Amino acid sequence: MSLQTAREFSLTRTAMKAELLDADTELRLAYAWRDQRDEAALHRLITAYMRLAISMAGKFKRYGAPMNDLIQEAGLGL
Repeated sequence: MSLQTAREFSLTRTAMKAELLDADTELRLAYAWRDQRDEAALHRLITAYMRLAISMAGKFKRYGAPMNDLIQEAGLGL
């Protein structure tokens, strides 16, 4: 397994283990980031949504872009 493939697998595995947020928790974290610049809240939000970002990136794989690049761009979008 190449280093790039290992990184993709590791990131995907970590994202799949991330906590799913309910609506109240998501809103509380968003307000904490907006109002107090709470970086821990921001980290939890990004981690929770990385699963969706990876899934969306996978839909563009057929266009020939490396999956690692797609995942990085999806993460940047978050």
